[in-house]
Amino acid sequence: MKRVAVAVVLWVATGPLWAAEMNGRLEWSRRVELGIPVSGVVAEVKVQPGERVRKGQPLVVLDLRPFKAAVRRAEAQVTRLAAAAAEAEREAGRAQELYDRTLLSQHELEVANIARTDAVSQRVAAEAGLQEARIALDYATLEAPFDAIVLDHQVAMGQSVISSLESTPLVTLAEGGQLQLRVELPVAQLAALREGQQLPVTISGNHYQGQVTRIALEPLSGEGEPLYPVIIALPSASEGLRAGMAAAVTLP
Repeated sequence: MKRVAVAVVLWVATGPLWAAEMNGRLEWSRRVELGIPVSGVVAEVKVQPGERVRKGQPLVVLDLRPFKAAVRRAEAQVTRLAAAAAEAEREAGRAQELYDRTLLSQHELEVANIARTDAVSQRVAAEAGLQEARIALDYATLEAPFDAIVLDHQVAMGQSVISSLESTPLVTLAEGGQLQLRVELPVAQLAALREGQQLPVTISGNHYQGQVTRIALEPLSGEGEPLYPVIIALPSASEGLRAGMAAAVTLP
């Protein structure tokens, strides 16, 4: 009997000791507001709040006609200036040949070379303009940057999007619907924590196993004792949870 009692005492002494329960709130692990960096008229809104989307899935599409027209104009400009640059190259070659045969002056040769350089520069600028037009066409379709859940959208079909100064937020996403717990702790309670550590989390009477993913190096601004944010990731299969819900984590 004495041996059993000793074993129990040893197990209690060496087992995990949970010292304090701290309260916090759930937040999305990655919440982003997406906009379109070009101006235009909204032709389609392809998602609704609560919908799950995959990476690369279109969310909002502007009227693509003016963007496609700009690409065609830029392509025509490149074709025209490429032909002009090729002709200027041939003219410079002929001028060099005549100069070598002393049938052309140094000045005339320099004029031909300058014309070739100018034609090549215009062709390069046109190619850059074509690239910009194609990028603008790509930007006219807002796509999901990662697998996510749609939290909200602030856009409707027919709405004008003006992005000349800064991109207007149109759709708000949360990556994969993944939630995390944020608690704010005094420095004395940080010593027992480390990134990757597993901690028990309680939400609405349900128990989860969370994992510490970030321990802040700087405290929150404000008066009183400095508090450091600690982020605890929750299992991805935590169904029924919502951002803003109260939660408690038990600290060692």
